[in-house]
Amino acid sequence: MNLQNVKLTKKDFDNLNWQEVLTTCEKKRCPKYSSKFFAKAQEAAKNSDDVTREVYALLGNATLLRFDYKSKSEPFGPEINQENSLIRLIETFSDNNLSIFDELLKSGISDSEMKARIADILWVRKRNHEAAKIAIEAYLLSAANLEHPEHWSACYRRIERALRIAAMLGKEQKTFQDTLEYIKKVLNRQNGEDPLYFSNKLMLLLFEHKIDGVSKYTKLSQKLAKRAEKRKDWEIARTHWETNSRWHARQGDSESERKALVRVAELFVEQAKMSVSKMGASTFQQKAVEAFRQIGGMGEEVEKQHKILLKYQKDSLREMGPISTPFSLPEEAKERIKSVRDKTFREALFELCLIHTPQNVGQLRKEVKDQLNESPLQFLCAGVVVNERGNVTGQHTSMWSGDPVQIENAYREHMLRNAQFGQAFATQMIEPARQEINMQHSARIEDFFFLTSNNPFVPPGREYLFAHGLHAGLIGDFVVSTHVLIPQIENSIRYILERQGTITSSLNSKGIQDQKNLNNLLYDPYQQELLKIFGEDIVFEFQGLLVEKFGSNLRNKMAHGLMNPAEFYSYSTIYLWWLILRICCLPILYQLNSAGDKTEPESDNEA
Repeated sequence: MNLQNVKLTKKDFDNLNWQEVLTTCEKKRCPKYSSKFFAKAQEAAKNSDDVTREVYALLGNATLLRFDYKSKSEPFGPEINQENSLIRLIETFSDNNLSIFDELLKSGISDSEMKARIADILWVRKRNHEAAKIAIEAYLLSAANLEHPEHWSACYRRIERALRIAAMLGKEQKTFQDTLEYIKKVLNRQNGEDPLYFSNKLMLLLFEHKIDGVSKYTKLSQKLAKRAEKRKDWEIARTHWETNSRWHARQGDSESERKALVRVAELFVEQAKMSVSKMGASTFQQKAVEAFRQIGGMGEEVEKQHKILLKYQKDSLREMGPISTPFSLPEEAKERIKSVRDKTFREALFELCLIHTPQNVGQLRKEVKDQLNESPLQFLCAGVVVNERGNVTGQHTSMWSGDPVQIENAYREHMLRNAQFGQAFATQMIEPARQEINMQHSARIEDFFFLTSNNPFVPPGREYLFAHGLHAGLIGDFVVSTHVLIPQIENSIRYILERQGTITSSLNSKGIQDQKNLNNLLYDPYQQELLKIFGEDIVFEFQGLLVEKFGSNLRNKMAHGLMNPAEFYSYSTIYLWWLILRICCLPILYQLNSAGDKTEPESDNEA
């Protein structure tokens, strides 16, 4: 919440008895406090009480700060303000705000969670050493209140923050040693019985600071690993075995370190065996192969597990066949399908090309954003792309990397995926209409010349090839239509760019000119010109259908013989055929419309 820079005094806080708000929160955590404080601020704003609003807004902002777990130097991450911009909220506190925090801390804050937050702000902004010591003590008290073997993360974060501050004050200081002793006591209390990652994370803190008593934690990590194995919690067991290997390495016991790492790899194999699908088995088996390979000196085992991986991948293809899900088409779609009946051949083709509108890129981005907000957990799992042999050829970029470039790439990958769903749905409308036209009209290749002749998308001399490809698609021969149309699309895009004065070939030092292919032509520096001609929706469709590995990638898969017969009758090949039909039809429809012979087609930014 934006502050109004009202100059406050400690008396303003005392008059409100603000600490009572904290007692109304069942969960003693800052995120809960901030909600309460902001509610109070909004209530005060409605009553035009500027001082009260500023008091609670300031407390709300202080408790809104979130830990940035990846950063040791800047513990509080950026926040999104009311203008949807990222700001470092901790830097927005004025000298007056910080002075008030100092007075509140000295006068006494009863709640340990709130005390830790105020003291930490003063440490980060003012490097106030006394505040740092108070923050450490308060964080550990808050951690004790939040300690839970299963819901452990809030407790751990406060312990970790206390240790980070203590280390900055000096590892020789009593504060630092006391914090380490606190961690050891928590580990003793848990006694290796916590079912998740609490003890492991605490041990890694001790490992980081090279504490004594390594053998004790070697045994503890092994105990945790074996208990997780019994529960068949493979991921947790592997985490504990990896920590166990670190403790052995610290002791200089390379043989035991190696055994722990072998166990990590073996658990991937176990998980692969227990997977309910061959696709899942392939994923874990692949990780097993890589884990054995990284250990070194295990060539025979790597070869053995790799052969098993290949079998899983081959078997997984049987699980990836066409999925037929019955659903009711929208009434509008049914009407559009009926509209191709009892029409002349040309009229029917025009109706077919208007049966769907290419997907809007802005809407696809909004869909991904909505999915991220509604179900963020689905973006935690890294999706993969596999080829026709089941081999992994790509992996989705993380949506949670914090890198703006990677986040944008992740958005694009999920937009391409969502576009495929839309194309599949559109094909459910296209196919019945195509079949109806094919039944009613005995079309020949030359019947398509009215579309391909003098068409701005069809280069001179290529009229027959386009007609041949469109005819093959109409009669359901998508093997032929795909093989004919994709190279012609590439040539057409090159032709259109050249007509605009764009050079589409390269020239090397020997004077040899190589023509750019679609993997280059659909992206910058050519993309900007294509956007002017086709609009971003069509360009995005071309990219996803033809060259993107997170899309259908038809151009590259077909060119390298990676498509099996069934793939030529998938929704993507049918949709591509329809898209080219639409692009060829639209110039004629525009001409007819200009002459008053046809109503205007739906706009989709196509030129």
